[in-house]
Amino acid sequence: MDTYRGYTIKGRKGLSHWSSLLEEWMLALERYSRLMDGEDAAYFYNERANISVLSGAAWRAGWIALEEFQHEKGYSNKKKISGRADLWLANNRDAELIEAKFQWICMGTGNINRMVIDTMDNATDDAIKTRANTKTVKAIGVGFFPVYKKDNRVKDLDELIEQTLIDFDEQDFHAMAWCFPKEMREYVSSKSNILPGIIMLAKNIDY
Repeated sequence: MDTYRGYTIKGRKGLSHWSSLLEEWMLALERYSRLMDGEDAAYFYNERANISVLSGAAWRAGWIALEEFQHEKGYSNKKKISGRADLWLANNRDAELIEAKFQWICMGTGNINRMVIDTMDNATDDAIKTRANTKTVKAIGVGFFPVYKKDNRVKDLDELIEQTLIDFDEQDFHAMAWCFPKEMREYVSSKSNILPGIIMLAKNIDY
């Protein structure tokens, strides 16, 4: 069974240059699980850990990246405060500030839409505050959504993954990527959950 991965980018939303970034992000996740012999996955962990994978993917794609750096934040019409930004990415044409959120999603349930919407709203709101008056830099809200399901409630994992991707494809995003490493197909956590992969959404606040 091969790794199940892919991405889609919506045209004219300012993220057409993300192809190489998303390719490297998927490969990084796949490589991590392979080197860990299917006993661990980078997407198991929190927002910060997942930002580090995206940062690593940027360097692999020939970009530059900084994580968790000091930055003045706030809405454009209010007093600014000193804070931290999640991630800054740049290549020879574009520079982007990234604010990310992390949310586990149970596959095959009716609350996926609400959880995705709330998570992306929080990410884009933080991106707006992070950019503040820095209009020359794009600001992107990113959502990391690792998925799970109780092992005894899964009849056909591939079918469940396909339906979950359909559910995510209906969301409001400008780029979407997913990776379900082949090494993780047999993994069952101590809480009897399967944790087969992750879906990432990105939204440019200018659209």
